[in-house]
Amino acid sequence: MRLLFVLGSRGEWGYIQPVIDKAQSRGHTCHIWACNMSVLPEYGNLVQEIDPAKYNIVHRAFTAISGDSVAALTRSFGLTAIAFSDFLQNSEYDWLVCAGDRLEQLAVVTVAFGQGLAVAHIQAGERSGNIDGMTRHAMARFVHLHLASNDDAAQRLIRSGETPARVHVTGAPQLDGLKDELPSRYELVQRQVCESGEFILAVMHGVTDEEDQVIDQVEILLSVLRNQSLPILWVGSNNDTAGDALRRKIVSSLRLRDKFFVNLNRLDYLAILRETTLMIGNSSSGLLEAPSFGIPVINIGNRQRDRVRAANVIDVPFDFDQLSQAMAEALSEEFRSVAKMATNPYGDGQSSSIIVGLLENLERTPQFMSKQIEF
Repeated sequence: MRLLFVLGSRGEWGYIQPVIDKAQSRGHTCHIWACNMSVLPEYGNLVQEIDPAKYNIVHRAFTAISGDSVAALTRSFGLTAIAFSDFLQNSEYDWLVCAGDRLEQLAVVTVAFGQGLAVAHIQAGERSGNIDGMTRHAMARFVHLHLASNDDAAQRLIRSGETPARVHVTGAPQLDGLKDELPSRYELVQRQVCESGEFILAVMHGVTDEEDQVIDQVEILLSVLRNQSLPILWVGSNNDTAGDALRRKIVSSLRLRDKFFVNLNRLDYLAILRETTLMIGNSSSGLLEAPSFGIPVINIGNRQRDRVRAANVIDVPFDFDQLSQAMAEALSEEFRSVAKMATNPYGDGQSSSIIVGLLENLERTPQFMSKQIEF
């Protein structure tokens, strides 16, 4: 098969890399169409870190409009659709594989569907709690094959009118090989990524439909973290709404032992997640990957409100008193023991084999490509 994967952000690399590895090991051709923040130097230039001998990035599309406003976000959506449409006119693939719920994924899915390319969607059908959930379910209407990470997501797709035969529970591929080849604590310390002692990992993204609240929200989080003696290791926001303002606010608040990284490569990030005492913020990695490491997580606000979660997660609003109470609970020996025993609801690390098997065995007949809502 000839498979095309779309890469727009660091999170999406975690979704697609294991699937690419498995597909290539079975002799299939895999290409990556890179866009949005994955090609931007100010967000770590992810494509520069991807081994060109192992992964074929066939095109780098500069589709991100400068600025962190909703206008920049929606104009970037249009640019992505135009660039991808032009690319597909000169290419031929058996499947487009997309992942997650970001706007660049919705743009390419819409174009691919219109041009008659079969589309498979990793982590389909989930709820998040903000505008991303709307994006994910808009994508579902244009997708031919739904790759759900759990039964909750699969049943939601079926209830929404998707044909059951198109919906498969595969687990989340970002859990495949999650603990393999990660840098050691010693290596992280030697490279000054983290200190040798305990630390807190903080990751906060802007929420598009709460743009006017973002600065107030991060100020509440910062006021709670200032009371902690442990150093804070921050990882910056995606290029979402208010991302630049978030970064400036956080950087200006750093204490002597705190660190801020605009971006970390996936292996370093997972190693940091493995080593941290506690994770706090509104990143999906607190719900998806953190349970596999038994890490306590404080999930704040609405960004991940409706996702399935394990026992390692404490949910709390942006409120100083409730956040402070959650911090004390998460750092307690009792809750740390609970987190260590958490079962990850997003799969067992075998997702990529299931996904590639489905792509290999499904016939893209005219009937399959002519998709209809079930009822």
